[in-house]
Amino acid sequence: MLRKFFPTILFAACLALSCSRGESPLEPVRLSCREPAFLKPGDKIALVSPSYFTERENVDSAAKVLRNWGFDPVIGPNVDEHYLGKYAGTPKERASDLRWALEDPSIKAILCNRGGYGSIRLVDMFAPEEFSAHPKWLVGFSDITTLHGLETRAGVMSIHGTMSTFLAKSGGTDLNSILLRDILTGTIPEYVLPAHPDNCKGTATGTLVGGNICTFAPVLGTEADATRGADIILFIEEVEETMHNIDRLFNMLILNGVMDRCKGVILGEFTNCEADLDFASTEKLLRSYLKDYDIPVCCGFPGGHGDVNLPLIMGAPVTLDVSSSGSRISFHVEGTKEEIRTAEVMPAMRLSANERLMLAGGKHWRLIRAFDFLKYFEGSYSGKTSPVTRRGVKRAIILGFDGLAGFAVDSAAMPCLHSLMQEGSWTTRKHSILPTSSAANWATMVMGAGPEVHGYIAWDSREPAFTPAETGPNGMPPTLFTLFRQARPDAESACTYQWDGIKYVVDTAAVSMHRQFPGTEEGIEEELAFVRDYIVDEEPELALFTWDYPDHTGHSLGWYTPAYYEMLARLDKVIEGVVQTLRETGLVEDTLLVITADHGGHKTWHGDPVQSDLYAPFVAYGGGIREGHRIESPMYQYDVAATVAHYLGLEMPDSWRGRPILEIFE
Repeated sequence: MLRKFFPTILFAACLALSCSRGESPLEPVRLSCREPAFLKPGDKIALVSPSYFTERENVDSAAKVLRNWGFDPVIGPNVDEHYLGKYAGTPKERASDLRWALEDPSIKAILCNRGGYGSIRLVDMFAPEEFSAHPKWLVGFSDITTLHGLETRAGVMSIHGTMSTFLAKSGGTDLNSILLRDILTGTIPEYVLPAHPDNCKGTATGTLVGGNICTFAPVLGTEADATRGADIILFIEEVEETMHNIDRLFNMLILNGVMDRCKGVILGEFTNCEADLDFASTEKLLRSYLKDYDIPVCCGFPGGHGDVNLPLIMGAPVTLDVSSSGSRISFHVEGTKEEIRTAEVMPAMRLSANERLMLAGGKHWRLIRAFDFLKYFEGSYSGKTSPVTRRGVKRAIILGFDGLAGFAVDSAAMPCLHSLMQEGSWTTRKHSILPTSSAANWATMVMGAGPEVHGYIAWDSREPAFTPAETGPNGMPPTLFTLFRQARPDAESACTYQWDGIKYVVDTAAVSMHRQFPGTEEGIEEELAFVRDYIVDEEPELALFTWDYPDHTGHSLGWYTPAYYEMLARLDKVIEGVVQTLRETGLVEDTLLVITADHGGHKTWHGDPVQSDLYAPFVAYGGGIREGHRIESPMYQYDVAATVAHYLGLEMPDSWRGRPILEIFE
């Protein structure tokens, strides 16, 4: 977020500069926040837009969700206003809506429609007593972090949680929304998180402050600066920011004395944050500072800008307990306490309402309460129902990246891929076949044999150059998809690609769906968005998702150039997105996820019999895969099909030359 409006941090930067010249940071203030009253059926909730504009359709959809929950939504008079193209009205109009919601004693909670940017313009328009005169829950995140700071400094608790835009998308049936509603009505979560390698052990109690670091750092020293409190527990999350800017902002906190007042840190999600420093993750960057403070640090809290955004009570006294077994976050507020084990509920976050009801037994028993609540208030909800999941059925998803060189993997800024290597089995020396060209190698990868068997001999082969050794029912050499269709005729399978040469080698007659995306850099994210939704909606049991990068970058700017490595970092976000979807849908334990490539390259070319062209990575991750295992035996391109076929229990044809790499399996 920082790059979009960097000048707004100037004031805080000046404070940091004064501290660096030897002056003392501002004295800490005592934070003591009141808990607003819990809501009852029929209570009013105001929907306002303190930052960016939100489409009225989304606001109305969110109001419908609140109505179904039994509340009376009222919409701010200025939510339809526009200002400078992005804002929901002028600063005065946005402040007017917030003041209307604060001053009306019949309104018991305020739901912000959207974040974005702009709440900083409201800071000097409000006095603390405007928040404390009629304490009420204020809900939002991202740019709304500024308003949480104002509320905390005024002595009122608030909720860092989902907003109208997201309620409209989910219909209020996702766990982010359910837990928000629970807090509003008096059920307080106590979060239990699994162990994280970057955690720091310890126990501390303090006032929970923070949120989006690009939003709370610019207001250091103002009345919206909740980090000025003594004995704070600091929550940090960020989206689409570079590591070096996060590093700069964290140093601003240090120079302003924030970390001297901090008793513990909770690190949330750092969504799509660019790894432009030599750290495997943003957590590791921040831990390089935090390890010196002798305070508990909890990493991996599912809160921020991802699909999983569990609510936190800002301004509340909270105990953070981090041990070798994991972390516990306990709020010391009134209400019924309920333990939420994030490792157990996160896989259900992207399921439909009906599937949540199906999970109501055992460890997911609490999800039934969402439906009970809706029935109690005679509400209704609607949403797309996902297909019935065939749990326990083995699946395989192959992510293929054209031109991803094995020699580049170790030195690339690819924290997600490196993590999968640590948690799975891998080699960066999988042998491509000669010639090291695209169609010949993609064909070999799915056909389990080399060009001398299948006949695809050139980079652009669309059909065999000679009669193949064996043909399948669709008139081409038997592919992995051919075998799968014969073994599981009703199962879902898929192939997506940017380069249309892929469709000539996979046997598209045997797949349920195949689709091409633009071969541009913009097409990378377009295909990823489709793939993530497709996995959620269709739950394929075999899929090959390919991208025509970094091959494009290699040909235009060269393999192993800075631009090439920048593209690898971007493609790591593609891998991260797919992994996140598999985890959220609960499919990961039944899935063999393979990340691989057709060939490497050198200079601006590939196709020569040299090692830089010949070696490509193979990474296997998922249920039943050995962890941290480097593949010792030689691996060849045609072994990919054989290994996947073995995992899926498919019978391999006589013409296949590949063999399964059995050492990767537990």
